Amino acid sequence: MSTVAALKADGTQAAPLCVLMVEDDANDAELLQAHLAQARLGGARILHARTLTEGIALQKSHHVQITLLDLDLPDSQGLLTLERMRAAATGPVIVISGNSHPSLVDEALKRRAYDVIPKDALDAATLQRVLRLATWHREAGGEQGTSEGRYRALLESSSEALVLLDKKGRIQYASAAMRRVLGYNTAEILGRSGLGFVQREDRAAVQKAFLELSADPGAFVTLRARFQHRDGGQRVLESSLANRLADADVTAIVCSYRDVTQEEEHRERFNATFESAPVGLAHVDPEGRIQLINRRLCAMLGYAAEELIGRTVRELSHPEDIDSTAELRAQLRAGVIPQFTTRKRYLRKDGATLWVQLTVSLERDAQGLPKYDVAAFEDITDAVRAEERLRASESR
Repeated sequence: MSTVAALKADGTQAAPLCVLMVEDDANDAELLQAHLAQARLGGARILHARTLTEGIALQKSHHVQITLLDLDLPDSQGLLTLERMRAAATGPVIVISGNSHPSLVDEALKRRAYDVIPKDALDAATLQRVLRLATWHREAGGEQGTSEGRYRALLESSSEALVLLDKKGRIQYASAAMRRVLGYNTAEILGRSGLGFVQREDRAAVQKAFLELSADPGAFVTLRARFQHRDGGQRVLESSLANRLADADVTAIVCSYRDVTQEEEHRERFNATFESAPVGLAHVDPEGRIQLINRRLCAMLGYAAEELIGRTVRELSHPEDIDSTAELRAQLRAGVIPQFTTRKRYLRKDGATLWVQLTVSLERDAQGLPKYDVAAFEDITDAVRAEERLRASESR
């Protein structure tokens, strides 16, 4: 029967941090223990299991915070090992693998490995950084709550690349997910300036934000910028940076990068469609204030966009038509009708009357509450004037 060893990384009294090492190869286990001892983890308790069964048993009997997992064990092989351990673990699972093939790394990350470290790239410094980063993310997630903590989510998914930068912006550590996000292996970017991967057009803004963040201990900032991908293309990444330089357990700027390229493309398409629409368009909040407006509606009313944002539609309505849509809007909010179309008069900036055919629908939030109206305005002033002239001629 295999035995389970309980070790101390530096021989001191056990600290709250408990690390589970699941490795069956004696030589690899000895090397890993040596790296852990050199990593200066502040008296962390190291548990050693030689099989997956033993590892899962330790997960149940101890408060294991971080797991270091070899995928090929006597009682389990490959990615199934990771899936079974992830089901049992409550904290990050870091894969330590002799197979560094990109496809294995990608599949491990899809199965919620916190990181994948090739055995031939493993040393005390790398292990120290990833363990401290995982520990900080775990603690930060707990502080912010399970439902809204940004870093709590990072423990459950490694689709985001995690990076540690020194005070000069040089990359000290990068998670395996960096290859998925920007195409680079960790070894290719260590020691390089993070700013060097930012597209030239966005560098000044990113550098300014980094310098301000670096000068403010504990500060946090989120920004979007274009980055150079290894394939020569560019990706839009949302970058969240936290200044932990003063934290003795981290001493770095902690960054996470999320690929939002498709999201940005969709936003650009929406903006282009919204601005190029042949009719006036606006988003109106539940209090009747204009949130968003396109060029066509600005031209129809004779105002600049900044003059209209924040104003109410009642202010712009013709005095005789201020309440003409009140009943229809009430039915819309009650869910009686999905949308409505009606004629209504508005006043232009120059005081002239503008007749429009108004179509309104309602966007609701996840709870089903009114979020904003989507209003389309078609200028029918000339048609209304023509109808008035026709009626006048017929009455003679």
